[in-house]
Amino acid sequence: SVNTDAYNIYGISWYPDRIVFQLNGVDTFTYPRVDGVDPSQWPYDQPFYLLIDQQLGGSWVGEVNQDKLPVEMRVDWVKVYQ
Repeated sequence: SVNTDAYNIYGISWYPDRIVFQLNGVDTFTYPRVDGVDPSQWPYDQPFYLLIDQQLGGSWVGEVNQDKLPVEMRVDWVKVYQ
């Protein structure tokens, strides 16, 4: 779970058949490659860039709690392995 009083470690492990998201060393979500469907389901066979932001609202993260605004994000470090 997210520790709101300290830095958290977010990770993504990118494999040929899946992308695994981690939070503080724990796998939290796996996005699988599904063969035989629309190619837009897996557009990850090309270079991408890293984007760090605060997604507020939307179908994945849910409704915005107005009582918890404004929000703040602090980044201590970023590592990219290839």
